[in-house]
Amino acid sequence: MSEYYNATGFPPPCSLPQLSLLPAFFQEAIYDGINWSDQKALLEHLDEALQLDCIFHNVGKMRKELSGKEFEDYVNFSGAAINGTSAKPKKNLLSRMLAKIRFTF
Repeated sequence: MSEYYNATGFPPPCSLPQLSLLPAFFQEAIYDGINWSDQKALLEHLDEALQLDCIFHNVGKMRKELSGKEFEDYVNFSGAAINGTSAKPKKNLLSRMLAKIRFTF
């Protein structure tokens, strides 16, 4: 994150899932009962890391500064980062397998 920011500044909003911090803190947040996907949630000991992630991926805006739509986009983006995907859904393994089965019959 810091290398990217120092080289180019903020990226376009919600465009670099590979630089998201959410995958690193997701399980800890769930384990500690922190609802990171609620804009008004208390982030407790993860506040600094999760705020930093939000600021980086939303052109300098903190969670509380995002509109409802911007926050929804950020949550969707974060979910995709957690799942290791881009913001655009990819075919999952099951749908690829079904397509192969249909093709062979």
